[in-house]
Amino acid sequence: MIQTHPEFESLLTPFLKPNGEKKTEELLRRKLSQLSGCEIGRKLGASNGRLEELPLTTYAFYQPFYENPQPSAFMAPIETYIKTMTSGSQGKPKWYLQQAALFKDSAQTFAAVLTLSTFDGEQLTAKPGDVLFAMAAPKPFAGAFMVEHFVQNYHKLFKMIPETPLDPANQVMQMVQRSREVSIVFLPLPILMNMVLPRVRDLRLKGYLTMDTSAGYLADEIKKTLGARPTTSYASTETSMVAIPSLEYTMGFILDQTKCFFEFIPEKKSLAADGDRISGVETLRISEVEKGSRYQLVATPFSSEITRYLTSDIFECLADGDSILSVDQPVFKFASRVGTDIALHNFTRINEGELITALKTAGIKHVDFTARWEASGSLEYMTLYIETEETTSKQEVEDTIHQKLLEMDRDYAMLSRLFAYKPLRVTLLSKGTFAKYLGERTGTIKPERLAMKQENFQRLLNISETMK
Repeated sequence: MIQTHPEFESLLTPFLKPNGEKKTEELLRRKLSQLSGCEIGRKLGASNGRLEELPLTTYAFYQPFYENPQPSAFMAPIETYIKTMTSGSQGKPKWYLQQAALFKDSAQTFAAVLTLSTFDGEQLTAKPGDVLFAMAAPKPFAGAFMVEHFVQNYHKLFKMIPETPLDPANQVMQMVQRSREVSIVFLPLPILMNMVLPRVRDLRLKGYLTMDTSAGYLADEIKKTLGARPTTSYASTETSMVAIPSLEYTMGFILDQTKCFFEFIPEKKSLAADGDRISGVETLRISEVEKGSRYQLVATPFSSEITRYLTSDIFECLADGDSILSVDQPVFKFASRVGTDIALHNFTRINEGELITALKTAGIKHVDFTARWEASGSLEYMTLYIETEETTSKQEVEDTIHQKLLEMDRDYAMLSRLFAYKPLRVTLLSKGTFAKYLGERTGTIKPERLAMKQENFQRLLNISETMK
């Protein structure tokens, strides 16, 4: 095992020892057996004990059971369930009923993730008593219940501030006031860079954990500023936290096959979550994914009725294993949401990572952005709504980013040349727009940078207007 403080070794062991296929299959059989005895399972057809014969499911399938919960519908006694909700960043907020065991498992994973985030290139530097600052949404959001279990079970290893999630503004104030105590931070990148660092001098950390994928494009800058490279995990309301960070691949993660059974759909065959059940879809197992390919995730948590859940998440497989952790399992990174790439005249598709790279290489210092497909007459445009850190002209930002996209994206350049137009438009947002937007949207860790829902987008524009 990688060198670490003795009190953390037992914490990491369950994640770093091989998760054999035999054990995963055993956990799956147990889950299906429990599922077959409840109404949700019977409606899915779980009694045959064969996962591959069950349909893929979406939130619409489970919603009636959550809205009118009956004891016969669930695998465990109804009093052991917790009512949680999502932030609704991909639509309207959704309510769930989840077993408390799911949050206990998630807290265990979170403790291991924090420990691994302190890798300094040679060893894990976490020590008992390290102070963690973690921004989480208050109850009834799922993260708050995970934090509650974490504080109860791991307080001897990590001292957490705040112990109970507060509103975002008060959490940021605590981080600023107590920054000299903090060793590890779990915080969205825009809030760290634009609300904390301008008010804290010489912040040095052992570990920085974020779910914001843009941190990967700024990893060297973050390392120079904080002393720690960014790390990440994977979590969702449906699965809870089910991955540990890769130490070899920046912003990569390794899925925990003792928490979930994972299936994958090649990106070219990815599906929208239409209807409540989808049958006849072929999936790949984790042993069948290939390095360099991208897949839509299908998840079956072992501590939940949720089965073959069709997520909207696209992963890219980075590698077959992590040599630093001595783990012989695929390393993934979060790539995008299904259907969020911006397509222009069927010539080019632009994703979030490409935009972040263009902004970085162009030297456009920005707080955050959202991009949208728009049309004018017979032409299609990608319009970038961006809040910059420095005062600059819209035309300068637009011309600079357009030039970078011409250099980076052959299809974008061909579209611009053949149609004799600039496919990019830029709108500058007022200072403070994204901080206020995130502050108002409790449970949202970052703005939807592509395919923002219309009601959220209109709110963003309204905030920008009031900030002028």
